[in-house]
Amino acid sequence: VPDGPLRLTFSADGFEDQHFDVFHILEDARSHETTVVMMPDAPSLKREERAKLDLPLPSSLYTFQHATLPGEAVGNVSVEITAAQGGFNNNFSAGPQNFEFPQNDVPDGPLRLTFSADGFEDQHFDVFHILEDARSHETTVVMMPDAPSLKREERAKLDLPLPSSLYTFQHATLPGEAVGNVSVEITAAQGGFNNNFSAGPQNFEFPQNDVPDGPLR
Repeated sequence: VPDGPLRLTFSADGFEDQHFDVFHILEDARSHETTVVMMPDAPSLKREERAKLDLPLPSSLYTFQHATLPGEAVGNVSVEITAAQGGFNNNFSAGPQNFEFPQNDVPDGPLRLTFSADGFEDQHFDVFHILEDARSHETTVVMMPDAPSLKREERAKLDLPLPSSLYTFQHATLPGEAVGNVSVEITAAQGGFNNNFSAGPQNFEFPQNDVPDGPLR
């Protein structure tokens, strides 16, 4: 190398370039050592952070499957994306069948994806977005019906009616003649509940807050 002012540039994949300005004089060359501290570049720092947090990269496409009805897709899903470190919270609408991750519209770093649909429990996915590492793969989100929806599905399978709010009692052979002083026993078909109630003089109001959900007799 020539004598005079020189710039040394040290480069390595995944690291920022490091520059050293020196002045070379051949006659004054001496033996000594310098440690060059190599700083990882921004994507590499993100990869290190992701490894520490042990979070997956987001999928490019999310589809939605009904948990209790095999093969049935779930539509009309809304998606909330929140930055774990704050400063970003936005809502997106999934298409009729799936959701394409908006990789250019969300910040890099740890994110929480919340998938919501009427009649289903929210599903949460924690991911770590690195734009430079975006890749194409698909994840199926299994949507679990919420408690009322599960009960409705069970009722449909058993083909049972909902209870009436009011029961009145009519004599079978005397038209127009009411029957009073009726006692009512309510039993849970799956066990664990059996109770007796007294009807009023003319009718019985179903005690909806005092009996369990599910099949009853």
